[in-house]
Amino acid sequence: MSVERFWEKPSLEVAHNLVRRGCVWNTFVMVGHLRAFLGLIQETAPELYCVFEPMMYGEIADEALESLYDSIASADFSKVVLSAGNPRLTVLNLGDVGWSDLGDPQRLIDTLSTHGIRNPWWQLWVREMGIAAVSGQ
Repeated sequence: MSVERFWEKPSLEVAHNLVRRGCVWNTFVMVGHLRAFLGLIQETAPELYCVFEPMMYGEIADEALESLYDSIASADFSKVVLSAGNPRLTVLNLGDVGWSDLGDPQRLIDTLSTHGIRNPWWQLWVREMGIAAVSGQ
C-alpha cells in the first residue's frame, strides 16, 4: 500500500475518522536498505545530510559528535523526510498487533515481568536507576 499522506499527532476525532477511512497508524517501525534511507534524507533534507556525510567515511570523536548535534536545528524526521519523500514509501497493514511503549525503564521491566522474562541486568538496573521492583522478581 502506498503512502498518500501523513497526519502528525491527529486529534482523537481526526484519528477515529482516519481509521474508519482505512488509514493505518504509523508504528514507526521502518525496514529498508541503509542506502535507501540515506538517499531519502539526501533528497528531502540535503543540508542535514551534508552535516552528517563526513561521519559515513570514518569515526568521529564523541566531543565532535556532541558539537555537531549542538550546531544543527531540531528536525522532525516524519515531517522533514518521510512526509516529503512519501512517493517512495509503502506501508504494510499488520492488523491488530498491539503496541508497547518501552521507552521508559519501568515499562520495559513491567513488560518483561509480565512475560516471565528475567534478564541478568534487571537487579542492577533496579538498584542503580531506582526503579520500582516488580512483584515476583
